[in-house]
Amino acid sequence: MKNRKKALVVEIILYVVSGGLALWGLVYMILGLLAKYLPILSSKNPLVSFDNTIANLFGLNSLYWGMIIFVIGALVAVLTLLYFAKSADRDFDKKERRKARLLHIEENINKTVETTEENQ
Repeated sequence: MKNRKKALVVEIILYVVSGGLALWGLVYMILGLLAKYLPILSSKNPLVSFDNTIANLFGLNSLYWGMIIFVIGALVAVLTLLYFAKSADRDFDKKERRKARLLHIEENINKTVETTEENQ
C-alpha cells in the first residue's frame, strides 16, 4: 500500500510537470504567433524584439520552441500514462489470479469434504 501511495504521488508530480511544460509551450507558441501576425509596427511591438532575441540566442523563434516544448510535455504525459497504466493492469491481474486460485482451493476442499462424508 505504501508503494502505491508513493507511485501515486510520483504520477501526480509527473502529470503536473507535463502539464506545466505543455502550458509553457502553448504560451510560447501564442507569443510567437502574436509577434508574427499582430498588426502593429515591429518597432512598437515588444513581442517582435522578444522573438528576435530568442531566435538569435537559440536559432529558432518562439513559435518553434513552443512546439518543441509542447511536444516534450505531451510525451512526458503519454509515457507516464503508459507506465502507470501498465502497473495498474499488473496489480489487477495479480488480484484476479489470487482470487481464482483461492476459489480453486475452496472448490477442492468442498469436494474433499463431500467425498469423505460419502465414504463414512
